[in-house]
Amino acid sequence: MRHSAVFGLLVATMLFTGCGKQVDPAVSSDSTQALLAPPSRNADINAWRSFLSTVVLSQTHDETVRPYSFVVPAGHGRDAEESRAAMVDAIRGLLTNTALPHHMIVLTGPDSTEVTDVIVEAFRDLPEKSGAGLTVVYVGVAGASARAREAAVANGAQFRLTAIREPA
Repeated sequence: MRHSAVFGLLVATMLFTGCGKQVDPAVSSDSTQALLAPPSRNADINAWRSFLSTVVLSQTHDETVRPYSFVVPAGHGRDAEESRAAMVDAIRGLLTNTALPHHMIVLTGPDSTEVTDVIVEAFRDLPEKSGAGLTVVYVGVAGASARAREAAVANGAQFRLTAIREPA
């Protein structure tokens, strides 16, 4: 019985650590993994938060990383626009008022273009290298990520893409 428990722990440890295989965190997941299936476009915010928490757990391999996660709402209504503006302000606050090493900003939502717009707006007109030490994780459709990558990297942040299928 004791040997099977030790063996089980050993197998779990090997699975968790990838058998010692080192993976470059800068490599986008779209080239190394299958696309994730997100909630539907019309799913409530709780479904998107649950999905994002799963992604955050998969991205934080280091216990010193402090993740900040944002579910960017889709749509053009006043509530959605105010929520996106508040997210931009929160991210800008992190970038200008917080020591960034080991911080991670993870964003997703039903409309990948809106997610990109929040990232681009958050980094707009900030001092050069204001994102140094920060990792931005874009959880969205790969084709919509280029502007987000450009904005984050131009300000010194690392950028990771976790590609998802287009929400149905």
